[in-house]
Amino acid sequence: MLLTYQNIDGLTRTGVYISAILAGTLVAERLQAEQTLGLDVTANPKGMTVLHYDTEQSEAQLQENLGKTLRRAGVESVPQFYHSLYLASLSRKDRLKIIRESMALFHHRHGGIHLVVIDGIADLIL
Repeated sequence: MLLTYQNIDGLTRTGVYISAILAGTLVAERLQAEQTLGLDVTANPKGMTVLHYDTEQSEAQLQENLGKTLRRAGVESVPQFYHSLYLASLSRKDRLKIIRESMALFHHRHGGIHLVVIDGIADLIL
């Protein structure tokens, strides 16, 4: 599913959907529909990499949203396979480099990639 300005009203609501999707991938068994806003999110029983890149929000907001995602998933701490990267302060070139390199690194570290979310992907386009 691709969330865009055309199919989701407002950035806040987009963030809620991103949180719901991420939450569903932080656990080994499928979450209840209420926890994922009715979305059918595939659980992550093998603990493969889940990457969340954010090019828009402040680092503080990203951390606050992470707490909400963890509560939604019913987990108390960040799983080792989950990596949320703050990219807003970097240049487009540096963002792309970090995305490429971190995907390769975490793919090998966790035996594959389960999900990649790039919040603010338009910021990567020329």
